[in-house]
Amino acid sequence: MAHPCRAARDPLKGATPAVRQSRPGGVLGWGASRSGNTRRARLLAWCVWPVAVLLMGSALGLARADDMPTYRLTAREGRFEPAELVVPQGVKFRLEITNAGRDPVEFESLELRKEKVLAPGVTSSLVFRPLDAGRYRFFDDFHQTTGQGAIVAR
Repeated sequence: MAHPCRAARDPLKGATPAVRQSRPGGVLGWGASRSGNTRRARLLAWCVWPVAVLLMGSALGLARADDMPTYRLTAREGRFEPAELVVPQGVKFRLEITNAGRDPVEFESLELRKEKVLAPGVTSSLVFRPLDAGRYRFFDDFHQTTGQGAIVAR
C-alpha cells in the first residue's frame, strides 16, 4: 500500500455508497466518512511526526553534548601527549584527538571498542560512554611500539 503522503489512488473511488459503508474504518482506517479536515490532520500527523522527532532529538542531543566534559589528546611523531588521561568514572565524555605530526595516526582501543584514523593536521573527536573505574589501554595502530597510552577512570 502506498504511503498516505503520496497521492495514492483511492481503491473505493467510484464505488457505490453501500460498498463504502460496508468497509468499517475505510481502506486506510480513517473512517467511512473521510471528511476533509480529519484526513488532512491525519496526513499531516503521519508526514510530520518523523521530522518533529528528529528535531527534538537533535535539540536534546546538542544540549547534552555541550555539557559533556572534553579531554584533549595530541598525537605527534608516533607518541600521544599526554600518555595517560584521568577521567571521572561514571561520566560520559568526549575525547578530542589532534594529529600534530607529519604521518597519519590511528587511535585505537580494543577494550573500549573505539578507533579513529586521522590524517596530518586533522582534529576529530570520539564520545565515550560512562566508564567503570579502571585503566583502559589505547595505542596508535601505525606506531605500535611508541604510540601507547591509557585512559584511567577514577
